[in-house]
Amino acid sequence: MIRMKSVYYACIIVIALLCITITACSNDDNQTTSWIEGKWELTFDPDGDKTDWLIFQNDNSIVLETSDGRKISGEYIISQNDIFLTFKVNSKSVDLRLTVSDDKSKLMNNSGAYYTKL
Repeated sequence: MIRMKSVYYACIIVIALLCITITACSNDDNQTTSWIEGKWELTFDPDGDKTDWLIFQNDNSIVLETSDGRKISGEYIISQNDIFLTFKVNSKSVDLRLTVSDDKSKLMNNSGAYYTKL
């Protein structure tokens, strides 16, 4: 009888821990990446390129919209302080890495150009 109670309590503890773990994981992902969603504008470019926009979706898809109205689709991955973008252009992959500012107000590339959220 004592053994059955021990097994019962062990099962309850395992189920409770699984529920807590699953809940914690699913909520954290949405809260930590939601800041990126929306439209970001090329605010500064030392090379003088025309303004473009990055539109981040919550499903890790992205659209690059150029000043002449072209739209190029791609995907993004957030990894710590970097965002890795991949676009398909004429059946070739074009990769870009942007660094996120500490306050998450700018997305910067290596040339010094940066995007700010609209």
